[in-house]
Amino acid sequence: MSTANLDEADRTARVGLMHRGSIIQLGNPRELKGLVKGFMVELVSSDLAASRRALAEIPEVLDFNVFGDGLHVRLSEEQGIEAIRDRFHEQGLRISSLRSIVPSMDDAFLSLIPREQGGVQGS
Repeated sequence: MSTANLDEADRTARVGLMHRGSIIQLGNPRELKGLVKGFMVELVSSDLAASRRALAEIPEVLDFNVFGDGLHVRLSEEQGIEAIRDRFHEQGLRISSLRSIVPSMDDAFLSLIPREQGGVQGS
């Protein structure tokens, strides 16, 4: 089976993640999600664009991606949650929800693909 929907891939026994025509990783969904380095949180705030700018300034933030109404944020350590709260408070941004999450297949894929060098990566 071939799919671009990683939710579908999460229900299979074995997954081959491809990027730019090449397989970058093989394994079952649990193994692939286990490759995500760091600590994952989901952040929902009052202003998505301002949240992205604020996250880019926090050293503990490795990267982040838009998921639905919020952001999945990969932190270098769990203490990064307090850094997020502090920065958002300083900038007057309201956090609706900030909770730890298990990485999704999307998170696994995005953490494995090569990114441009320099600074926090966010999409």
